[in-house]
Amino acid sequence: NIAQFQVYTPVPGSPLYEKIAREGRIFSQKWEDFNAFNEPLFEYGESKFKLMMEMQQRAYREYYFRPRIMVKKLLEVRNLKQFNAFVKAGVAVAKMSVGKAT
Repeated sequence: NIAQFQVYTPVPGSPLYEKIAREGRIFSQKWEDFNAFNEPLFEYGESKFKLMMEMQQRAYREYYFRPRIMVKKLLEVRNLKQFNAFVKAGVAVAKMSVGKAT
């Protein structure tokens, strides 16, 4: 089992995008910025960049850093290649959970 947590990104042409664009709350018009792994490209209601990113980071920490999940994932490792992938994924999740993902 894996979990991914992204901040919602309204894409051009969607009703929400059109609404927040009219209100001047879209911060980028470049397509390459519209993905789930970048910082939020808009403000919606009271949500601010920092709060949305903190919520995402907390979700990763609370899911992946539970001992049961860590042990379960480690027990799924069957060879060195899988172990290396496990370590690499663990480092990526750790970075993401403290806001250092790129």
